[in-house]
Amino acid sequence: MRIIVYPFDETFLPVLYFLSEDPAFNSEISLISPRGWGLVGKKYNYGKKTFIVESDFEKNVNECSEIWIVNSRYDLDVEKYIIPLINNVDDKKIIISKKLSINEKHEIDKNLKTCKVIFANESNIDLSEELNEYLFHISVPVIFVTGITESTDKFKVQLNLYSELSRIGYNVGLLSSSPESILCGMPTLPESLYDEQISTKRKILLLNQFIKKYELCENPEVLIIGVPGEILMLSNYYIGHGGAISHIISQAVKADSVVLCSMYNEIPSSDLISIGDQISKRLGSDVKYHAVTNKTLNYEETESEKRISYLTLSSDFVLKNSENYIHDNIYFSFLDQDIKRMACDIIEELSK
Repeated sequence: MRIIVYPFDETFLPVLYFLSEDPAFNSEISLISPRGWGLVGKKYNYGKKTFIVESDFEKNVNECSEIWIVNSRYDLDVEKYIIPLINNVDDKKIIISKKLSINEKHEIDKNLKTCKVIFANESNIDLSEELNEYLFHISVPVIFVTGITESTDKFKVQLNLYSELSRIGYNVGLLSSSPESILCGMPTLPESLYDEQISTKRKILLLNQFIKKYELCENPEVLIIGVPGEILMLSNYYIGHGGAISHIISQAVKADSVVLCSMYNEIPSSDLISIGDQISKRLGSDVKYHAVTNKTLNYEETESEKRISYLTLSSDFVLKNSENYIHDNIYFSFLDQDIKRMACDIIEELSK
């Protein structure tokens, strides 16, 4: 089976790596990227598999059985560049994890007559369900993976931590912060978290019940929960969700420990630990692990564009300039050995 991934950029790499390492996944993947993004012809090597980015959607669509419409770092006009492409497709399964407006979803549903369309997260919770006015106890250890801001490689850390804990021999549950997790065969947190028509109290109850049902159904030995959005507001000019999503999740379930993902900066490790202490108070759970990525925040563009903007640094550069990050509970998310070290440290901590 061949699968088309569009519009591809580095945002999809955690999924590509995860699927490449999964022996049960034997489909071929075609990566299709818009020409202006500068990725056409680029190669990605994972294990024994090599993926070459292409630009011709129409050429590949006849040879595929599934199409994955995914999120990307760069904005892409859905009505201009996505809907016209998939409107010409027949008899394919289309999985859409990309964030779309209600009107965009309606437009796709209206025109795709012969394709099976799946929108990630659309039906993973029953909003009409009667709720108990109390919170269920979650009886397995819970690990939050969260970020100071967005674009801190939270999803990558979630998948890699899941894989490593599974490799060690644990039955691991994952409720991801990214809708792309559906492409890895895993659920994500419900879209009701973002519904402004639902009260905060009801969101907390809905989420707690959702997590409890997942626990009873999957019976994991440890549960990783990816926390969407940011924990801290960067400034008065960029507030994101204002930390509201993390607040709701922290009220719905208490974490046994927290992995805090952050971008590379030149601040000393003591400052990073201090930020972690502040976030521990907000979440009501201790930040015990810090995962630093090889991205650095572009403050000016973030404030002017009202979205997270960053530069990707080479891993070698970050490692050569990492003397500020010498601390036992600081890990680099781009190093496999650091993820393995984190997993072992987590197991040791939970075993106490």
